[in-house]
Amino acid sequence: TVAVTEAGDISLADVLYSPADSEPLVFATGRHRTRALSPYLQYIDCRLTTTASLEATGQFVPGICISHAFEGSWTSRIDGHSLALRSGGETLVYGSSRELDFLESQPENTCIAMAALYIGANFFDAVDVPCEMMALLDGNDLVSRHLAKAGALRSVLQQMFQAPQDGYLAGLHMTSLGLATVVELGRALGAEPAVGHADRRQRERAHALRDYL
Repeated sequence: TVAVTEAGDISLADVLYSPADSEPLVFATGRHRTRALSPYLQYIDCRLTTTASLEATGQFVPGICISHAFEGSWTSRIDGHSLALRSGGETLVYGSSRELDFLESQPENTCIAMAALYIGANFFDAVDVPCEMMALLDGNDLVSRHLAKAGALRSVLQQMFQAPQDGYLAGLHMTSLGLATVVELGRALGAEPAVGHADRRQRERAHALRDYL
C-alpha cells in the first residue's frame, strides 16, 4: 500500500496497487502516516475507514510492535494467530525473533484510529534490555500480550498520534517520544517499578535518549 495526499488537506487515501496493467484500487479514506525515527524504530498511525474489502499479505520482520487503538477496531493474522486491536484501554504488544507471514483481511466500513511503534530486533543489540522485554523475542513463535495497566505507555502513543510530524524539530520530538515509548513498555511489562513523580520520569526519559544518541 501507499498513501496519496489529497490536495489542500492533510487527509490521506490508501491505495492498493493491483497488477501493472490495472487501475489502483482505493480501499480506504482518512489519514495514514509513517515515519522512520531511527534505523530500528518506525512509527505508524492512521485514522481510516475502509471503502472496500481489503485482502493483503506480507512479512512481519523480526522485532516488537506496540499498538493502541483510540477508536474502532482492526484484526490481523500473523503466523496463523489472530491479533485483535480494539479501543477500550488495552495496548497490544507482540514480537517475534523470525520473519512471519501476516494477512490483512478487513471488510468494508471498518473504522480505526490507532498508533503503533515498531522496534526492530537489531535495536536491542545496542542497548541494555530487561529480560521482560526480550521475552517478546523468545523462541521462533509469535509472542503477544494485551496490557491493561499501561496508562503511561498509552499516553506517550497518544502524544505521538496528536503531534505534527513536519520539520526538523518535530522529528526530534517524535524520536524522543519513540524512545520514551520503549522505556514505558519496559515498565508496563514489569521490568521497572512505576515512578510516582512526573519530573523523575522526564529525567529518566532524557537519560535514555542521551544514552541512545
